[in-house]
Amino acid sequence: MRDKYTPLDKFVIISAELDPREVDGDIALFQRGKKLRDEISHGETIDEKALPVAEIQGLVRKLLRLHFNVLESS
Repeated sequence: MRDKYTPLDKFVIISAELDPREVDGDIALFQRGKKLRDEISHGETIDEKALPVAEIQGLVRKLLRLHFNVLESS
């Protein structure tokens, strides 16, 4: 059975809840990373030097930090 929500749908909900001021930029970065991930998984040639590794790591760290802050304050 397929999930009715795409990874982007799920990301938008999480990002909008944790950091609504930065949601547009976070979504754009997520979409860029997802597009590259899809290209890799479909065997397309990509420029490994152009991968947004540091940016994606920063996004994950930010969202995890914000999530832990929410948990601590509840």
